Amino acid sequence: MLFLLAVACVQMLSGQTIVSNGKYIPLDTLKNRECIEAVGDFNKDGISDLAIISNMGEELGRVMAIYFGIQGGGYTCFREYRDIFPPDDDPDVSLDCSMDVNPKGVLEIDLSMFRSAGSWGAGHNTYKFRFQKGDFYLIGFDEDYFMRNTGDAHIDSYNYLTSKHQRVTYNMFDESVKKRETWSNIPKKPLRKLGSWMME
Repeated sequence: MLFLLAVACVQMLSGQTIVSNGKYIPLDTLKNRECIEAVGDFNKDGISDLAIISNMGEELGRVMAIYFGIQGGGYTCFREYRDIFPPDDDPDVSLDCSMDVNPKGVLEIDLSMFRSAGSWGAGHNTYKFRFQKGDFYLIGFDEDYFMRNTGDAHIDSYNYLTSKHQRVTYNMFDESVKKRETWSNIPKKPLRKLGSWMME
């Protein structure tokens, strides 16, 4: 018993994932792959938490996991997410992913897409998640899209807490085209949980 307790303590101090059922990919394995990380206090307990997205190759693709920090060091895995990112199976499409945490602890995941053939369109989508009521919920979504041939562009920003939608249209190449901003209401629906659909 003392030996098992000592092993658990070593894992906590080294930042290993603490898993009771063993179904999650260990944190050190995720870190050893091509990955991006974001650190912030998601659950507002005063301890830094971790979000990580790792490219696990053709079999699993991008895998995301969120870890809550433990007092004294280490993490415990809140949840692991698979099949929430588009697969990298199109040679003409380049998909980049980044993450950030704003001062309010909102996790922002940004997906940028570039097509080298088949379309002039390019842009990026930003998903904003907040931890509340025991899970991560989508509270906002931004789409920034433009046409590389004409320069026509628009930014759509959705706030699911206020049920407001802002659209800004402009032209990237022609400054004489004035920016136009419009606002509209969006239907109020239950917030979606992270992992309940594939982002794109």
